[in-house]
Amino acid sequence: REPGEPTGVNAAPSEARMDPAAPPPPRPGDADGTMAGADDIGEDIGEASGADVTDDSKVTGETAPSWEAALRAARRGDVPQAREICLRMDERPTPFPGASQYILGRCLAEAGDSPEEAIELLDRAITLDPGNIMTPYVRTLALLRAGRDAEAAGYLKRDGLPHDLGLLAHFVFEIESRVRPWAESQPEKWPSWPSQLGPDPETDLDTEALAADELDKPADQNETSADGTEASNETEPSMTIDAPKLSLSQRRRLAKLVAHLESLYVQFSHHELLIEVGEALDAGLDSADLQLLAGLASEESGDGKRAKAHFSRALALAPAQLIARTYLGRAYARSGQLDIADAMLRSLPVEGPYDYGRHYQLALVHSAAGRRAEAWEAMEIALRDFFVEAQEFYIERALKLWLRSLEGGDRS
Repeated sequence: REPGEPTGVNAAPSEARMDPAAPPPPRPGDADGTMAGADDIGEDIGEASGADVTDDSKVTGETAPSWEAALRAARRGDVPQAREICLRMDERPTPFPGASQYILGRCLAEAGDSPEEAIELLDRAITLDPGNIMTPYVRTLALLRAGRDAEAAGYLKRDGLPHDLGLLAHFVFEIESRVRPWAESQPEKWPSWPSQLGPDPETDLDTEALAADELDKPADQNETSADGTEASNETEPSMTIDAPKLSLSQRRRLAKLVAHLESLYVQFSHHELLIEVGEALDAGLDSADLQLLAGLASEESGDGKRAKAHFSRALALAPAQLIARTYLGRAYARSGQLDIADAMLRSLPVEGPYDYGRHYQLALVHSAAGRRAEAWEAMEIALRDFFVEAQEFYIERALKLWLRSLEGGDRS
């Protein structure tokens, strides 16, 4: 967590529900700021996984078109059916001004279909009902889908990300896809490769061998997670190294250094952080925390080879430091090695209120692999069961990295 930083996600999830047999709902944005009548996260995101949901809500005993049914159709990719339902809804009294424009606009925005048309519809909806606080968020999603990132960023910098978890998930996938690619090259004065990491790789590291080493290292427990997959706990660590033997004064110096490196990481001072890590390693100071922070700085700067080397060394020094395994899995995913990333992330345990980013990062792997249903299922679990962890460690950081990239800031 970044001390003193404002959160990028405005609020914790709402538990609001709607009785499907109830009369037409009030306009979105009333009460707690969630989309009025929105299902909870399990159903709202779950419908996006491709479940066959075709029945409309029942009003006064008769089957009638509903905006819930239109959204469900759009979320499973059936935009023609969503349009048809919205046309049928035009024949009924609208529950709030601009309802038909809002609903069809949201269907198109969430489906990623005809985003420019969605923006026009949502502009009209805002004119007809400027008090609907959800419409600008949906319009911002449509701007992202249309590739109009600078406009979308202006709104998000002002108002943050939405409360509605279903809508938030769409933003997460969009923003993460933008910060995922590695940098094409590093700055000319990029810190030299530390000799403690092994040979400077002019060619790619033997990533498959490194991954095999890490997957052999057990999670702390073997437990079935919320998505029904088991954490791996098969063998003893196959490769560990002893941390340097340090005197008391060296340990104090190292602790002070790690705290300083954390502050540099918060400030996105990646270049300075890596220089100080190199100096510390040359002075014989090393620890899993130091290696983890160096890996994070390398990864966010787009240096995938160096990131994987630092994360691997962090795990070799402290196999129980499972968050390093999470970030190593993410680094493989960003390199396009999705099978390795998938296996590594599934080896993480789920215990108490934490899952070490397992479900959030798996959702991104599934999304990159084109497995839409699995991506939504994993993201549902991440946002429903591990919301605070996902928000503080991943969503906020990705948002800040993306905004910095748009402002022309060097990722290093």
